[in-house]
Amino acid sequence: MPNHKKRHIKIAWQLLFWFLIIEFPAEVLLTYVSFWKAREALTEEITNNLSSIAERQSKQITNYLAEKERHVNTLSAIPEVQQAFDDFLIGDSSKQESHEKTLLRYKEAFRYDNLFFVSVDGSLRYSSQPNLENINFRTHPTYKKTELAAVFERANILLQSEISDFSYVPFTRIPTAFIAQPIRIEGRIKGVIIAQINNSEINEIVNDYTGLGKSGETMLIAELDEKALLIANLRNKANSAFKLSFEMDQDDSENLALENAVKGQRGSGLDTDYRGQEVIALWSYIPALRAGVVVKVDTAEAFEPIQRLKLILILIIFATLLIVIFAAFSVAQGIAKPIVALTKFAEKVGQGNLDERVDIKSQNEIGKLADSFNQMVGNLKASKEKLEDYSKNLEHKVTERTAELSEALEELNNINEELSINMTRLEESRMTLEVAHRKISDSVQYAQRIQSAVLPEPKKMEGFMPEYFVFYKPRDVVSGDFYWATQVDDKIVLINSDCTGHGVPGAFMSMIGIVILEQIVERERITSPVQIMERLHAEIQSLLYRKKESNIRDGMDMAICTIDTEAQKITFAGAKQHLLLMQNKEVEMIKGAKKSVGDRQERREDIKFFESEIDYTDKETIFYLYSDGFQDQFGGPKNKKYMAKKFRELLVGIASLPMQKQRKRLATELLVWKGKHREQTDDISIIGVRL
Repeated sequence: MPNHKKRHIKIAWQLLFWFLIIEFPAEVLLTYVSFWKAREALTEEITNNLSSIAERQSKQITNYLAEKERHVNTLSAIPEVQQAFDDFLIGDSSKQESHEKTLLRYKEAFRYDNLFFVSVDGSLRYSSQPNLENINFRTHPTYKKTELAAVFERANILLQSEISDFSYVPFTRIPTAFIAQPIRIEGRIKGVIIAQINNSEINEIVNDYTGLGKSGETMLIAELDEKALLIANLRNKANSAFKLSFEMDQDDSENLALENAVKGQRGSGLDTDYRGQEVIALWSYIPALRAGVVVKVDTAEAFEPIQRLKLILILIIFATLLIVIFAAFSVAQGIAKPIVALTKFAEKVGQGNLDERVDIKSQNEIGKLADSFNQMVGNLKASKEKLEDYSKNLEHKVTERTAELSEALEELNNINEELSINMTRLEESRMTLEVAHRKISDSVQYAQRIQSAVLPEPKKMEGFMPEYFVFYKPRDVVSGDFYWATQVDDKIVLINSDCTGHGVPGAFMSMIGIVILEQIVERERITSPVQIMERLHAEIQSLLYRKKESNIRDGMDMAICTIDTEAQKITFAGAKQHLLLMQNKEVEMIKGAKKSVGDRQERREDIKFFESEIDYTDKETIFYLYSDGFQDQFGGPKNKKYMAKKFRELLVGIASLPMQKQRKRLATELLVWKGKHREQTDDISIIGVRL
């Protein structure tokens, strides 16, 4: 019996859990949405109210300033005032006492703190503020940089009334603002009347808290000395005008409304005020006063109705939870009894009793589950009988399958022996290929040493050509490009050649070319580039094309320069190669003939090699001979050729560098263009010479 009770409680808790999973999140979400919708609506209503108050007070302040400006205009047109201004200008002291009484009467009538008469040259002729005589606003070291002097200058220059910013002046202890009006007497500008605004009148407007509840207040702020200065008293802080100021452009989140208002922005939102209280604030700007206005109310007061709504919603949630708990336990009691019967039945079946049946008459899902249990037990009993029959025949089938597997294993062993024999043969073939590859590699390396030996030694070239570089980079171990240089008397012969092909075939052609060049230049002492090229052309054709039916189409693209150091002249001839010349920073491309040395094509038999002569006397001269390997190199982000134009621009760009630094720059540019994963396209040979 205690065991059954334990099961009832477990089912009830499970049902309660799922009831809460279904009901509680939905109710919380609905409550949350309702609360925030109400909060948004209330915030919008409060913001609209603050906006109306801000517009009302801004309009009142603007109207107040306009009225004060009209008063100054009226004052400047009163004959008594004009006469007093004129007498003060000429220094007539006999009427001074009478004029001062008149001006004092007008000052009090218009509720100004002070009145000033200033001549057009900036001299102060009259002041209701004592001890200010004999001051010139343009030259006085204390007053010339004040807002009082600035508003005088604007009114005097623009000939219209002007209002100053709030600022300190030496004779006041609090910031104040001034209104200046030019005065005309008999059609002539005599000077400027300046009236000092009474701050208490602005306080009366700002301290009207109608519609702001218990905590609301208005803040009037002006920018002074890079601070936001309060220019009207606060509701929550008496006598705060011109005493309370705030730092601007701070990183913290407090007083952002004040800073935005002073900067001329308009907006609304939550803010933290000078008391550290969270408020709803609306801020705007009053252009006439050049000051910002912030109207705010504490969120505690503003959101008081929302807090009551929040409490009601929480109470509704708790009441709903109690109802759900009661419903969960009620449903659990209704389904617990048949589930207990099913559990006992399942335990008997688990102990091997397949003759037992459960008797539940419910027409719901539990009744269907009981029927399914009964059917399952009947199926299990039938399966058990079949399994017993099957196990009797299983031993015989296992014996048969074991024999089949033994035959398959023997066949696999035979296949394995055959594979082992084939692997041995493959290993012998691999070793044979390695030996052959090593012999070929050794031969190519030896050929490379032979080719390097016949190229000119750097020390020999430095002996007759001090400023030069050679950038020589074969694609394979040996190269179809070669360079050659020698000195015959006072002439230097310099050759750059690109033979057909690369690797071993190109290297054979380069060896042939060098051997023939040694015969022509060093033994026969021929130095003319065209004669060298024609002789080499004839020798190669004679050597390679002895048989008419020969299919050989090899040749050499070549550039030959003879430098006459005594006459200071360069003679150039080219066979599909050109000379890039720079003299006194001017660039010239000198082209060669459009056929190769040794070329057997009949259509090019009429093309003749020719020479170009260059004088380098008293000229800064540098020239380059090069094959097409660099400009044909594939690379870059789009895997395209480097191209001839870009290569010439590269040479022009590095021409001012020392020769060996030029060589390093070429090597770096090739490496960057080619990248780490691209192969070199062709042999590369570049010669640079500075004379």
